[in-house]
Amino acid sequence: GGMNEPQHMVTNIVWALSRHPGQRARVLEGPSLWPAVFDETVRWHSPIGMYPRETTRAVVLDGVELPAGAPLGVVVGSANRDEKHFDSPAEFDVFRPKRAHLAFGSGVHLCAGHWAAKTSIGQLAVPLLYERFPGLRTDGRRAESWDGWVFRGLTSLPVTWDA
Repeated sequence: GGMNEPQHMVTNIVWALSRHPGQRARVLEGPSLWPAVFDETVRWHSPIGMYPRETTRAVVLDGVELPAGAPLGVVVGSANRDEKHFDSPAEFDVFRPKRAHLAFGSGVHLCAGHWAAKTSIGQLAVPLLYERFPGLRTDGRRAESWDGWVFRGLTSLPVTWDA
């Protein structure tokens, strides 16, 4: 980690705020909201789509018997939109009450860099990007492109800004 994910978080945040201009305006008026922007974006469009795991022993998972050593894929995008855990999970809402999500894993598999990412991307890089380029937003005249399954995100994000 540390290469794809930061790039994807920067572009994911710009993409999300461009599609929610009312929320973007409130964030730009109240910079204390940047941590919530990062957390909601990583929940809504995590730069990790799936992480592989393996059962350590025979187990029954949702009625399916799995032997020890069975490969599993934790689909983060699905887990982070679980309607049993989040209200209106498909919606982007930086004002959503903070809840635990799996964008950085969990427990012994918690990403060691998650604190650095929250600070470097969510509190420094992206706020400085908007400070340097007022009115930063996606350019609707050109298409963006997404790619990836394990590492996923925008591979092309045309933007524009006000001079």
